[in-house]
Amino acid sequence: MKKVKVSELAGDSSEQREAEKWLVNALSKKLGLTLCEKKIDLPEGGRIELDAFCESPLVLCEVWAHIGPPKGLRLIK
Repeated sequence: MKKVKVSELAGDSSEQREAEKWLVNALSKKLGLTLCEKKIDLPEGGRIELDAFCESPLVLCEVWAHIGPPKGLRLIK
């Protein structure tokens, strides 16, 4: 099986990643909080990866920027 880089996946581009960073920065300024990425390992296995996190007050955030209409499962998330 061929390994695929994140940048090669459909629906992923440097423009989208930059837009997501911009959105996190804008939210951080609006809330007056420092938001950062956070990975949380789950006791049962697996991991949650948050795009924006603050411990106090608690903020958990997933950011999704897309160029064009959403497709597939994104429509029902």
